[in-house]
Amino acid sequence: MALDRDILPANVKPKNYDLSIYNLELGGQFSYHGTVTVDIEINQALTEITLNAYQLQIHSAELFTEHTKTESSIEASDVTYDEKARRATLHFGTEVPTAPHGKLTINFAGTINDTVDPVETQMAGFYRSKYRPVTSPAKSVPVIDGSYYMFSTQFESSDARRVFPCWDEPNLKATFDVTIELPEDQIALSNMPEKSSTRSTKKAGYKEVKFERTPVMSTYLLAWAVGDFECVEGVTKREYREEGRLPVRVWTTRGLKEQGRWALGNACQIVDYFSESHGAMENWGLITYRTTAVLFDEVTSDQKFRRRVAYVVAHELAHQWFGNLVTMDWWNELWLNEGFATWVGWFALDHLYPDWSTWANFITDGTQVAFGLDSLRNSHPIEVPVRDALEVDQIFDHISYLKGSSVIRMLAAHLGVETFLKGVSDYLKAHTYGNATTNDLWVALAKASGKDVSQFMDAWIRKIGFPVVTVAEEPGQIGVEQSRFLLTGDVKAEEDQTTWWIPLELSTGDQAASTEASALTSKEETIRNVNETFYKFNKNQTGFYRTNYPPARLAKLGQAADQLSIEDRIGLIGDAAALAKSGHGTTAAVLAFLDGFRAERHPLVWAQLTDSLSEIRSIFSADDDHLAHALRAFTLRLVSPAAEKVGWEFTAQEDFLTGQLRANLLSTAGACGHEAIVAEAQRRFEAYRSGDQSAVHPSLRRTIFDIAVREGGEEAYERVRQEYLSTTSIDGKEAALYSLGRVQTPELAKKYLEFLFSPAVATQDVHSGGSALAANGKTRQIQWEWIKEHWDMIRERLGGNMVVLDRFVRLTLRKFADEGARRDIEAFFEGKDNKGYDRTLGVVADTIKGNASYRERDREIVREWRGVVSSRAVLVRTSIGTLQFLPILITPTMFLDSEHSINPGYLDMHLPTDHKMIERDKIERSGHPSLLHRRLGLQWVLSFATGEVERLDSPTIAERDTLTKRESGITAASPMRLRMEAFIKSQQEKIVRELEKVDGKRFRIDKWDRPDGGGGISCVLQDGDVFEKAGVNTSIVYGTLPRAAIAKMRVNHKALDPDVESLEFFAAGLSLVLHPHNPNTPTVHLNYRYFETANADGSSNAWWYGGGTDLTPSYLFDEDVIHFHKAIKVACDAHDRSYYPRFKKWCDDYFYVKHRGEGRGVGGIFFDDLDESEKDQEQLFAFVQDCLEAFLPSYLPIVMRRKDMTFGEKEKMWQQFWIKYARGQGGEYSDESASNGKVGIHARGRQREQRREVGERAQEAG
Repeated sequence: MALDRDILPANVKPKNYDLSIYNLELGGQFSYHGTVTVDIEINQALTEITLNAYQLQIHSAELFTEHTKTESSIEASDVTYDEKARRATLHFGTEVPTAPHGKLTINFAGTINDTVDPVETQMAGFYRSKYRPVTSPAKSVPVIDGSYYMFSTQFESSDARRVFPCWDEPNLKATFDVTIELPEDQIALSNMPEKSSTRSTKKAGYKEVKFERTPVMSTYLLAWAVGDFECVEGVTKREYREEGRLPVRVWTTRGLKEQGRWALGNACQIVDYFSESHGAMENWGLITYRTTAVLFDEVTSDQKFRRRVAYVVAHELAHQWFGNLVTMDWWNELWLNEGFATWVGWFALDHLYPDWSTWANFITDGTQVAFGLDSLRNSHPIEVPVRDALEVDQIFDHISYLKGSSVIRMLAAHLGVETFLKGVSDYLKAHTYGNATTNDLWVALAKASGKDVSQFMDAWIRKIGFPVVTVAEEPGQIGVEQSRFLLTGDVKAEEDQTTWWIPLELSTGDQAASTEASALTSKEETIRNVNETFYKFNKNQTGFYRTNYPPARLAKLGQAADQLSIEDRIGLIGDAAALAKSGHGTTAAVLAFLDGFRAERHPLVWAQLTDSLSEIRSIFSADDDHLAHALRAFTLRLVSPAAEKVGWEFTAQEDFLTGQLRANLLSTAGACGHEAIVAEAQRRFEAYRSGDQSAVHPSLRRTIFDIAVREGGEEAYERVRQEYLSTTSIDGKEAALYSLGRVQTPELAKKYLEFLFSPAVATQDVHSGGSALAANGKTRQIQWEWIKEHWDMIRERLGGNMVVLDRFVRLTLRKFADEGARRDIEAFFEGKDNKGYDRTLGVVADTIKGNASYRERDREIVREWRGVVSSRAVLVRTSIGTLQFLPILITPTMFLDSEHSINPGYLDMHLPTDHKMIERDKIERSGHPSLLHRRLGLQWVLSFATGEVERLDSPTIAERDTLTKRESGITAASPMRLRMEAFIKSQQEKIVRELEKVDGKRFRIDKWDRPDGGGGISCVLQDGDVFEKAGVNTSIVYGTLPRAAIAKMRVNHKALDPDVESLEFFAAGLSLVLHPHNPNTPTVHLNYRYFETANADGSSNAWWYGGGTDLTPSYLFDEDVIHFHKAIKVACDAHDRSYYPRFKKWCDDYFYVKHRGEGRGVGGIFFDDLDESEKDQEQLFAFVQDCLEAFLPSYLPIVMRRKDMTFGEKEKMWQQFWIKYARGQGGEYSDESASNGKVGIHARGRQREQRREVGERAQEAG
């Protein structure tokens, strides 16, 4: 007996089973009798034989042996049972010697289990399934309470022992001869073709059907079915040896065979396709399916089942090779069966239906789901220790199937699919009719590829979890670092010991044309000479890892959707949402990123978008109605335009995926309260219930039923329940059952649970209703309370098949997002016999812990974000003039303090026209005392770096604008001015059309007839223009900072001056504007907070503390100056290598000649100063755009480096001085050490000269 597994004694090995099943009691107790004669090899002398048997009565056992040419027989004197191990031991009372040939004959009796009986409920072994016939069934078909019954088997993983005594382990293979006695008017099916059918001599009206001998196979593969069946039949196109074209049949209960034609057509093609790459198929298969996995009606079925049936058929046929022909040696290597069958199933689907975007679908339905489980602490390796077969049911999970197949996809992409398939074919040939291990597969693949596959793949199979690759950008290079990803975000050092081989698949270039197939094989590496214009790791998401990009890079990737594959867009969305959940990012950032996908067209990208939003709503909405409303509103704004565009009507010309998009968008919009969609769904539901079957398209059945139950109360609930009971549509029944879980009251939830556990619902379907109630925030807790109250009944009802019970526990409990629920669940199950689902309880606890920590960490962030969203701020990705913006949030104010979270009244997106001082008394008169508004930004970076303070008042701005206008020579009639203005106007028309989709009544285009030439897009969000009432003309376009940076800012300020109570915080951000006096000058403003001072006359002034100046090289640390210059040089050189030397000269002249001694800084580059030739004029627009694109990302690494800086004593002294100075309390700044600094000061005429060294070092950067 192996030390790592509890297996049967090795003294006996089975060779062939001759199994006869007879005396079927079709009614009453549903008992049966059986006789099995097993050809065995006795390897060691013995006095007893132990084999597997469970819930069987062994009546007799006799052993026949031949030893030294002498035949003898001996009957078992006693039979003992080990119920826990599910074994029986036959005691013979005397020693039996070794023998190469022996026969063991056992007579036994068992029960055909019931899938719905509240007491038995065992959808395992030999079981009966009830159905409602669509035509008159055969007379012998048993009927109970109006339901008819058929009979079939389910032996995987270890339930053959429930039906006949056997050696029920995967590596104890044998052949099988099967005989079944059944009524003459019914059909018997088994793995092999029928050999003979004769009238029974034992029972009148019965017949005996014998089947051909099977190939060598494991016990779990044996199968049969008995019932009133009929079939549709086809043949393969390919001819196979002596058999010729193989017959393929789809059997159904009488009256449904025509719904099997879609599965039949797929099966014939798939057998041929697999045979080409895996070798010829043996004619040995009986595959049993759920009806929704094999039947499809072209008229009445939801179109999504077209893909589901095709895939499931492909997956199960793949097992003819991966599982049947070659079987894993033991259950710890289950992935060799299920991972391969999953990947091969998708592979076949992509071959048959290339327009279905199969691998993109795999990312959403496969890889992302696998990430979900494998990101938990209670996950397990793909290859997981299994001590006995009873434990294996718990690893029939997303790790074995979906992570296994995802890793296979990664390996196939790395080796090349053809090379990979060659290795797999060699593996199958080498182990035909035998058992194999993971190492056997690695050997075959290594031989085919010439690579040490084991060396770089073992960690993926034998280690828990998967990595996140964190990207850090530096000038001219990228740093990448791998670490284990946990959804809870609390990876411990001892949990992060694995170093995975990670195929980086780095795509670079303007069109993402080139891909470098390098791999990360250490914890961290540096990649040099990367084209920073565009790059993305993990091309087409073939690697099983998440990627954490810097915020600016993620934003740029979001803008570059046209350069990304469907798989890449899905992966970016999934990664962003998961990284927010783990704490690597924030929910606000995810929502901003998702909002940039309004123009998305592909159905599968939309599927990932809506899945991610649904998860966010589920976690944050359960106990916060206001937050729930805000998140629904955001979702509506995102999906409504697309939902309204796709509409309700299906056309003959549209493709399969468009229909799926329609169902998804209408369902999402309806769930979030889209009034028109809800009304139309209710209208169609009423028409359908009144007899108009065409009112509800089958593919919208779930959508409409969901909305009807959610909105219609008990009346709608009863109507959908009756639909479930009466419909003849296979998938319609499934849709109705799930939709019933959309109830909104405790009374209906309890009523539904009683119905769910009644005989009306099949055992294998109970989890569907439980999952719906768990996903429903109104009923989640109610269901859990009901489960606790009725647990004994649930355990008895579902525990006959541990896969069913395990699935129910997982799907009903995993949606909670608070620690109280987790503790309650753990306390409830503590001390109970949880074998069979104990691993799942750990997964549930870990999932809830992750949800709870995520909600606790980000709840305030989402509430702050909600304060903006509730005021209808808009997130837009577009361009103004030639300036390509990152995804930008447009809003006048976003207070960080909850007491200041008011609804702002006016939103601008235009060229600034004036910079008047905001006077609080004017704001007060307008009814908005807290709306003091100026340019907001990231100036806190400069505060940490330099401690600078600047007062921005009207004279300073006016003087600067005058100087700008005079120096640039720009006038209202300048050709370049007119050219830029015309371009901006044309862009605005596009922008307004975008904004009108959100709220057409509230957006307008400002006139361009202002004296200074300003203008742009404005949005009035409330009645009245509060800024105009206040006499304020200003504008703001900004993005947000990481929460950690803002939190650090606030901590630092409190430490700096805890007594300044009048200081009110605004959100930090980045402001991009064009000066009306010089539209060729893109300006970057970095600011973050203000305070006020009272004047003697009762008025007050708003002072910008630590901000206001424009960011330029003169305001940075010298290393940051170099970084900036390098970024600008890249943009310059892309157009003309003479640009950068001229730009450096301009900087020198501006800072050290024209404004020497002022420490002056401007955010923009006066590109008109470079405008010296016709060539320059023609390239000006592109040059401005490229420079700004290079300019902005170059600052984000600086932000990240500076965000955790603390104030030193000098900085504190400096800041304190300027607080007092700004308040009019006098004082002189006399810290002599400040003269050694490398940055300039802007403040009330007190400035100091910046050291020449900075400029010299900056020039060296070129």
